[in-house]
Amino acid sequence: MLWKIHHLFYYQFKEIVECRHNRWYQIKHSSETILLSIFSMRITFGMISYMFDENYIQYWMIDPFCFYLIQSFRQLFRQYLTFALILTLLGVFGKFTFFFSRVDTVTFLTVYELVVNNIEQFQECKLTKSEIVQNMEKSFKNSYRNISKSNRFIPDILIRFFCRCRILWQTYVDKYPIQIDGEKWTRVKPLRTKLHVISDDRLKMIKFLTLINPIITILHIGLFFISSIVMYDLYNTVFDHFPNDSIVVKIILMLDIIIIIYNVIAIVQCGLLFVLFSLCYGILLKCLLDRLNRQLKRIASVCRKRNRYLVYYEKFTMIPLMRRTIMFLNYIYRQHSYICYDVLYCYQEIWGNALFGYLMISIPFNVIAVTTLFTEQLTWMEMIIQYIIIIIHAAITVLSLFQFSRETKLLNEAKFHLVPIIQSLVIYNRAVVFGLYDINQNQSTILSLKIKYCDLFNRLTNGRKYGPNVSTVGVITNMFIFNMAITYVGIFIFISSHLDFDN
Repeated sequence: MLWKIHHLFYYQFKEIVECRHNRWYQIKHSSETILLSIFSMRITFGMISYMFDENYIQYWMIDPFCFYLIQSFRQLFRQYLTFALILTLLGVFGKFTFFFSRVDTVTFLTVYELVVNNIEQFQECKLTKSEIVQNMEKSFKNSYRNISKSNRFIPDILIRFFCRCRILWQTYVDKYPIQIDGEKWTRVKPLRTKLHVISDDRLKMIKFLTLINPIITILHIGLFFISSIVMYDLYNTVFDHFPNDSIVVKIILMLDIIIIIYNVIAIVQCGLLFVLFSLCYGILLKCLLDRLNRQLKRIASVCRKRNRYLVYYEKFTMIPLMRRTIMFLNYIYRQHSYICYDVLYCYQEIWGNALFGYLMISIPFNVIAVTTLFTEQLTWMEMIIQYIIIIIHAAITVLSLFQFSRETKLLNEAKFHLVPIIQSLVIYNRAVVFGLYDINQNQSTILSLKIKYCDLFNRLTNGRKYGPNVSTVGVITNMFIFNMAITYVGIFIFISSHLDFDN
């Protein structure tokens, strides 16, 4: 668990990459993994012991957490114990996946550069508070002057209010140029990655982290208060059924409550790390692929016009592409290859197995939560808890799957623009000079580029799709999501027909 919740993802990722081989880091996360494993075994023993009537194996009456759930939720304790067990197993799985993996690969280093180094360079280029206030006032005056001239019939108070809101948005959301020194920002060192990340991509990542940080802080505060209220109820429930004035027993119970709260926050932070990691990488991929596909589409439209002249006019001679265009096409091919390599390596190393484990656990989790609503005589509080569990889990899963599907579509979208480009890569035996283009010096370059683009088109059209994949199950596409929905319905019918929640 990390206490610096105001910039959780920044500090968490900085700790993972920079302190991976630190002794204190290994002790801390090993102890957290052991605590989560012990907690999962406690829940398992409690569920098993309640199934038997013999007095000598009634472990659930000894364990405070199991006893509290069984006594307080007579109808739903099986579901709540199952939820707690699944979440704990996900926490253990997340610890092994993110905190004990290699950090010297592109899986971590790309996001580390995009998050940690990017934010540190942004802080170096950030203006002082007095300079920011001056820029805000200057921007407000310019905006007010321009709007008031063109909208004379609007009340002045509304114009001022609109301008203030606009300046506040530009300051705390857009950030550039009010909060950043433009000269320093243009001279800042590029990120150490093979992917071409421009300043707009870096600013988008900073905006995203700025917007998400307050939400994470509020979530932690709310989670702490809710956990404290539940643990206070647990404390009272245990001592109401087993009155004991021993100070030692009270201290042991308080320590157990503190450990449970600690485990809950550690599990939530693992889940947040999983979500934010995938979101940051997804934002980067979307920015890069949108730009590459847009550039390919623009070049393909020009090449399509050239090819049309060759088809309709027999005497038309195809003029070779300029040297600058050839170099630009070579750059696009390299960037697309780097992105495909990064995606394949990341999902082969970590993300494929992580997504597979998450989905295999999530489907039964959500099915049990939905079938619980069929239980008779649920209180309004139990109904609210069930709906919150279902909505949060379903929203996270569905939105993540559709984001991954969008990444797959963007990675394979280039094939729709490659045919006219390949047709325009022509080679002549005679020397032709056109503008900056010298055919004698670029025949080998054009030939190799044509072969590369033909190979890329063949791989994107006939080969396996590039994109986020779930272990060996397949790449996440819209059809994959549809098949997952069919699987969910089948498991739902099976569980609802075999479980009796009334007993």
